[in-house]
Amino acid sequence: MIRKGDRIFFADNSKDYLERCDVFASTARGLGLLPVFYGGAGAAVRQSNQDREMRGDFYGAQAIVLYFGSPKDGSDHEDHWILPEVKYAVESGLFCLVYVSKDFPKDILAKHGYNREAKVMSAEDDFGAILRDDLQKFIGS
Repeated sequence: MIRKGDRIFFADNSKDYLERCDVFASTARGLGLLPVFYGGAGAAVRQSNQDREMRGDFYGAQAIVLYFGSPKDGSDHEDHWILPEVKYAVESGLFCLVYVSKDFPKDILAKHGYNREAKVMSAEDDFGAILRDDLQKFIGS
């Protein structure tokens, strides 16, 4: 169960991540949650100054939402800062939603320790409406 005012973390390093980050932020705020989000963060960020900030936000969140989709040009499906951390999402007991595009190989998630079901999103799906519905199911007063 998550509560209004809780910090909710979102990460997406797929094509068109900017739009999803904006949708996530406005959806979370509309539900009374505090959104913290990172888009476009590939594995190379782990060797940067931004890594500490992202790690602090991820481990300090009361809920986690992740999106894995079609890679950006010149990248691949595993170029995502969050992949080495997904096992924590499973073991922590925190509220966690994982969304994937139709073309994302789910075995990559399993390889990194995430063995729960991920929600497959088609290009036609309305991410904001689906996210809002999914979050509302778990928000307590």
